[in-house]
Amino acid sequence: MPYRRLCALIITVWAVKGVIDNKGCPSDPTRIVDLEQFFGSKTPYDSARRMLEVRQPTSHHRPCERSEVVMVWAVVRHGSRCPTPHRFRDTVRLDSMLANLTDWCPRERPYRIGSCVLEDAGMLTEKGQVEMYELGQRMRARFPSLFKSRYSPIRYDIQSSHPFRALQSAYSFAEGVFGGTGNLGPANSQPIAIRTADERMLYFHKACEKYRRHKVAMREDPRSPVMAFEHRLISILQAVEARLNLQPNDLSLRDLRTAWDSCKFGDDRFCALFNKSDAEILEFRDDLASYYEKGYGAGFNQRISCKLVDDLVSALNATVDAGLSMRRFKGKKTKKNTRPVRLRFAHAETLYALLPVLGLHKDPTPLTPNDDLQKIRQRKWDSSMMPFASSIQVSITKCFAPAKTGSPKEPTMIVKLLHNEIPMDIPICGLDASGHCTVSRFLNALKRAGSRRQTFDDMCRLPNLRKAEENYRRVEEKASFEGNDGYSAFGLAVASTVSAVFAGSALLWAQATCGTAFKSSSSGS
Repeated sequence: MPYRRLCALIITVWAVKGVIDNKGCPSDPTRIVDLEQFFGSKTPYDSARRMLEVRQPTSHHRPCERSEVVMVWAVVRHGSRCPTPHRFRDTVRLDSMLANLTDWCPRERPYRIGSCVLEDAGMLTEKGQVEMYELGQRMRARFPSLFKSRYSPIRYDIQSSHPFRALQSAYSFAEGVFGGTGNLGPANSQPIAIRTADERMLYFHKACEKYRRHKVAMREDPRSPVMAFEHRLISILQAVEARLNLQPNDLSLRDLRTAWDSCKFGDDRFCALFNKSDAEILEFRDDLASYYEKGYGAGFNQRISCKLVDDLVSALNATVDAGLSMRRFKGKKTKKNTRPVRLRFAHAETLYALLPVLGLHKDPTPLTPNDDLQKIRQRKWDSSMMPFASSIQVSITKCFAPAKTGSPKEPTMIVKLLHNEIPMDIPICGLDASGHCTVSRFLNALKRAGSRRQTFDDMCRLPNLRKAEENYRRVEEKASFEGNDGYSAFGLAVASTVSAVFAGSALLWAQATCGTAFKSSSSGS
């Protein structure tokens, strides 16, 4: 091989910075570590927590001279999981296509992405089990007064959505909290009761058809902010094609997203195709999607969590009522049960929808497809704040102040919030003159946030859908008298109208709820 061609080859390999394994595949395990800060909601928990701690200003809560935690309510995302079945299928498809186009070696069977095989698709990984177990251990250490009592399913209310990964996460977490405190077997295991929650509380993104159509519209309609950003991925696509020695247009943007998703799930072959500049833009594309599909970008995203907010309000009110009862009976125990620990295990969408309710991570101006690199780097809405095993923990603390004169002063009931175990101020609550977010102040803020709230079922009902279905039935009945010709002439026209309602209702609704940001991005695409 001529000297210059050899040098060019070495430079090309060095540019990709990937190591070629003995089968000719790009492989660079260290690249995953270099890029993991850009993996968004797939960022490893410890890395995401460190990044959030750097970005988040110190909590301004004034410390109490003496305090006692009396309640904690937490919603927790499941731990690390395997890719879902459709992600597996997309990766296998891309793998096979690259093997036909270039010197690429597909995975041998059984096909693996990271440590996962197809049989494990969507399931909690061993790493995810450990994440949840250790999170449970840390919660017990953080709130020892709440976990000193023996386990009781009445005192410790644990609920989960129905997918296996959430249920397994709840069990792993509970084992971290209560493991070794029971009397079952040589390990003194403690059986834990885990209830499957109402889908409308913890799995609302699947239970609400309007939300599902909104998500499809954001990902497929060219006028949505997410799709309007796609043109900024073209240069990355061309660079990846060049690194693979492919012809222009051999790969599509869908292929690019599949390669990036596979990298985030631990496939180092695909990670070797990207550098940090690519990853930064790809992460913002994911952040833009989460912003409009799940966060501040659409008001509906906040309102859809109404059942979850009701659950939080119920926990707060029960604790306040129990405190009043204790004072009424001069400190004696009453029959009223406060359930001082309420744990909810769910999904990223569940926690994302809660952020706008609490006012967390809100940017001064909405994210848009046209944001420059400076604004992208300064944004507060960064999906790495919601990694696997992320949590929002709300606690009530009795804050005792020394009485200056006379009888002791009643303790103040204050609310504290942890996001990924990091103390944070609660923007919708603020701090009173004494430097605290009191329970009454927080409840009033939640009430204001949901003051124009509809019921979950009313919110999720598709516009005009019922009327269209009734019209279709009337046409069908009329056609049965007129014969097939009458039906085909008139009925098919109405059938197409019904189809349009199904297909277009989400887009119409999204335009109404996303407001100016949606319309401006639509006109610019």
